[in-house]
Amino acid sequence: MCLFSYYHPSFHLIPFILEKLRHFFIKGMNPLSYLSYLQSQLTEKKEQINRLESSIRELENIQNEFVHHRNSIEDPELSPHTWKGQLANAFNEIRKDISLSYRDLYQLQLTESINIIENKITALYSEIQALQYSISQEISRINEEKRKGENVGG
Repeated sequence: MCLFSYYHPSFHLIPFILEKLRHFFIKGMNPLSYLSYLQSQLTEKKEQINRLESSIRELENIQNEFVHHRNSIEDPELSPHTWKGQLANAFNEIRKDISLSYRDLYQLQLTESINIIENKITALYSEIQALQYSISQEISRINEEKRKGENVGG
């Protein structure tokens, strides 16, 4: 799955929600406070992405370690000449179960965790785009109000 191919059905609501927040903040509030709020949200989202990307790198390192050490489960190799009988068969069955669980950990569970984090990062990028748009709109609105104020006073 491509990192940016994830789309959540509620993403289209982000600009609407931000606009409602803007109206809520503007009532009796300095417009720069709302702009400051948006900018702090933007910074927070970027920090979240950095932390999540760091987590992905850690999980990928762990996954690589799992791959590198997967053959350790089969050490020491036991041949029929080394060990045989009912205990040897039981030991090999346990070893097989451990091998399957080990493979499940690094192939499925770690990969799934990485994909979940990548999807969250994609969602955060969408939120960042919406915040950047809202910041741009708010700056334009503030500048327009300043121009109107200058025209009235001048």
